[in-house]
Amino acid sequence: MIAVDTSTWVAFLEGDAGEDAQLLDKALEDRQVVMVPVVLTELLSDPKLPAGVAETLSEVPLIEIGSGYCNERESCERRCWRSAARHVSATR
Repeated sequence: MIAVDTSTWVAFLEGDAGEDAQLLDKALEDRQVVMVPVVLTELLSDPKLPAGVAETLSEVPLIEIGSGYCNERESCERRCWRSAARHVSATR
């Protein structure tokens, strides 16, 4: 089972022959794809997206985002920023 980022979905939908689009194609054939809610939101926000494609994308099973996901992500981002700030301070 894989979750796919927006850029890979866009490449796939545009007919790109890149490795990521090919892997997505195979995973879709095998029904091994789950949709990340924020990725679905990004894809559906394209006003040029054909209605049929939007409907098909909406049928891909959504991955469940557990409670605390946003808190864990924010905590990780804060640690990364603090680490980067220490690195910059040390190199000055």
